[in-house]
Amino acid sequence: MVKRHLDEVNLDKTSGFIICHVPNPRYDLYKIYKRVFCIDFKHLYNNILIQMYNHCLIQEEKDMIDRISYLYSIKSDTDSWRRSFNTIFVDFYKRNRNDANIVVDYFFSFCKSLLNSNQDNIIYIDTNMIILKGQNSFDIIESIDELRLPYEFSVLNYFIIHSKKNYCYVDGYNNIKSKGRMEDRKKMESNIIHHIREDRLSGILY
Repeated sequence: MVKRHLDEVNLDKTSGFIICHVPNPRYDLYKIYKRVFCIDFKHLYNNILIQMYNHCLIQEEKDMIDRISYLYSIKSDTDSWRRSFNTIFVDFYKRNRNDANIVVDYFFSFCKSLLNSNQDNIIYIDTNMIILKGQNSFDIIESIDELRLPYEFSVLNYFIIHSKKNYCYVDGYNNIKSKGRMEDRKKMESNIIHHIREDRLSGILY
């Protein structure tokens, strides 16, 4: 764990703040971003739990850590595996809310620091996903790597956001994907298709 972020956490009285950063809707609603970087953390909370155990913060939770390690050893794409893996943190939260919130507060501290230093290059943060402007983002990625948490990196050809958990993007294979309310998704997809057509006419389609 990164000490300066952990030092920001009150270990005896955690808050459980989950950070979400979206563009200013007054200026950037339905703005199209092109060639952005997507950082998608894999099993974020359970991996932070392992780090906490290794830093002697939850030594009494050895059985839980052993369960995480075992499920990693038999990892699969089945619904039953995902359900078993995802319920670990939920069960821990029910059993010990204060210590479970160390996970959330630690990552909140990291994201807050990241935003304070790089807000112009960060488009969106929500729990385990960070969207960065492609240019001038390599220092941000170095900060992310410092966490030593696994993530998937991808380049999105287009990205548009309406609000928290309401966004649409074109992946590296030019597939249009969206998430959120149906009425918002339709409008975002229509905007992206319009921009793709314009870029094709201009001859600059990625």
